Amino acid sequence: YARLKERIQGSAFPSPEEFLRFVVARLLEANASPGEPLSAEDERRIAERLRALGYLD
Repeated sequence: YARLKERIQGSAFPSPEEFLRFVVARLLEANASPGEPLSAEDERRIAERLRALGYLD
C-alpha cells in the first residue's frame, strides 16, 4: 500500500484505491466478453477481495 501510494504521487489518482479501481476495471474490460458488463455483485466481490488483501481501506 505504501509503495503504491508513493508511486501515484503527482498522478491524476487521488488515492491508491482509485488507482486500483482503474486498473481492475481495465483488466476486467480487456478480459470480458463483448456485451457482458461487470455486475454490481462482481464489483462488490472484487472490492471485498482487494480489501482483504490490504489494497483498499
